[in-house]
Amino acid sequence: MSAPDPSCRTVPGSNSDYVVVNGYVKGNDYLLLALCRVTGIECPMIWQSSAPNYWKGAWEGAKLNDPKNPVTLRSPFGFGINSRNARSYQQFHIHMAPLLRSPVNIMNQLARVHNDIGAKPEKWISTVITLEGREQTKTNPPTYENRVRPYRALWVHSLDENPFGLLYDWIAKPLGAQEKEDPADVMAFENLIVIPVAPPNTGFYLLNSDRKLKDATGKIPGIGSIDQLFYWGT
Repeated sequence: MSAPDPSCRTVPGSNSDYVVVNGYVKGNDYLLLALCRVTGIECPMIWQSSAPNYWKGAWEGAKLNDPKNPVTLRSPFGFGINSRNARSYQQFHIHMAPLLRSPVNIMNQLARVHNDIGAKPEKWISTVITLEGREQTKTNPPTYENRVRPYRALWVHSLDENPFGLLYDWIAKPLGAQEKEDPADVMAFENLIVIPVAPPNTGFYLLNSDRKLKDATGKIPGIGSIDQLFYWGT
């Protein structure tokens, strides 16, 4: 697998690999956009050792305190990228948005299972938790309902190691071996969510799901979207 072309990682007059822009609701959610032509989670350049660490960029962007262009994310917040089939746009972007607090509270749910989430990447694939989120129905007109989904969960102390690399090495590779598929093809069906851990603990939760994942009962399927854990209102 060849290294990414360094010339595609910047734009003229810029020293950055990405830009943070307003999302669906100005002042409430944001998008981190790659400044080179990367379509999404299935692109090999994002998990190579030479790749920009977009997740660390999202974290730094969320803490930005620039009076001319403030990032005003309501806390608690998180970051997420959809699977290929769950996204709307064919340009790499990470959502930066508040987490749901009502009618379901994502941080409270994570606090209850915090001790079940380990810090060993090799255990990530087998550490499955369930979280209740809000999903849009397929009715006409659409409404929203609470729904539980399973997620593989890992606790990392920092974002210094690229979460895409961790996902590729510890989720896509084992799944590819099980299913006799190329790990790069497996990545297309995965999502990834990064959530800062609530005090007094530190670090970040890495959550991952896909439509083939099942909960402990084997009855509740996973999901490729990340929308159900975030608040998209005003």
